[in-house]
Amino acid sequence: MANELKHKGHLIDFVCKESNFWKEKIDSGFPYPVSVLHKGNNEINFLKGGSYDLLYVDGNINYSLQESEGIKKYVPICMYQNLSDAKVFADVYILPSIHQNSSFFQDFENSTKVFQGLSYFTFNESLYSLKPIEVCSEITKIGVVTGGSDPRNILSGVYKLVKNLESLDGIKFDFFVGESYLHKGSMPKSSVYRRFIPFDYRTITTCDLVICAFGVSTYEMMALGIPIISVGHQQSTSEAAQYLADQTESILHLGLYDQLSKASLQSAIDKMRKEEVRKFYSKKARGVVDLKGVSRVADIIESNFNAK
Repeated sequence: MANELKHKGHLIDFVCKESNFWKEKIDSGFPYPVSVLHKGNNEINFLKGGSYDLLYVDGNINYSLQESEGIKKYVPICMYQNLSDAKVFADVYILPSIHQNSSFFQDFENSTKVFQGLSYFTFNESLYSLKPIEVCSEITKIGVVTGGSDPRNILSGVYKLVKNLESLDGIKFDFFVGESYLHKGSMPKSSVYRRFIPFDYRTITTCDLVICAFGVSTYEMMALGIPIISVGHQQSTSEAAQYLADQTESILHLGLYDQLSKASLQSAIDKMRKEEVRKFYSKKARGVVDLKGVSRVADIIESNFNAK
């Protein structure tokens, strides 16, 4: 988002709390000015010192009414996917999902402009250099993607199920290990047909099908046109995935990971082995999300905050 706005001619400053994450980012040469809020400082103190046009909040930052009013003395607030109670304090609220119903928005003021939909989903820049896959006649490789840290170790859980599946006819499996994966010490050894390899978008596009724990990665796979068998790592994500599946038919969702069985996974893979089925899911997925969300959000910022 910062790169998109910079490309449009805007100046961008980042503001963050102290953390090892941001320390590593800054030390490694982060390309934007970063102001670190040390203990006792907050966004209001930061905004006093600069002539800013907007505070863009990405994530669940739960401002109090007093804090939000203090911020608005200096700038309006644009919130992106803030699911906390503070969402109602936004001047512009952008939600890149579809499963929240009307009750989610009932406490918003009429003055808040709300934009909801998967068309506002913003992706990792690495995806922009990749082309959506072409669905092949047969499945030769299946990817397994379970997110960054994967606290429940779904990656190994799916491996154990896959190890006992029948009639795979030489299909290879790539288990993609996130950079912050918490269980590297207990990872099974790779073999010719069962590889544990670092998460890499380009390698994922060589897969004909992906088994995916529902989350950001699911939408990334959808944008690349990769057919998806989805599982939810917790109840809330499983419900969101089921809503997406019911409303768009863009993924095949198997429910909560706790209830995933050898039989249900076998049945789903067998269904996906049909070329016409994978083409159906690939086409539906690409119709739901594309790679233009960043530019759409940037356009909202420019049109609503006179940021020309």
